[in-house]
Amino acid sequence: MIKLLQRRILYVCNIQRATGLAQSSVSKHLKILRDAGLIILYLPQQMFLGFIYRHMVQYN
Repeated sequence: MIKLLQRRILYVCNIQRATGLAQSSVSKHLKILRDAGLIILYLPQQMFLGFIYRHMVQYN
């Protein structure tokens, strides 16, 4: 998942398709990565949860 997210922002459904994992498994792993500070939640639209690799974000 980290390798996928290093390239671009992805929605949970994109990660599911790329990994072949169930939605519940993807969500569980994303929570672990988020809690570890490796990824952050991105909300481009209200209906979708996107994630981005934290080191890609530029802070001002």
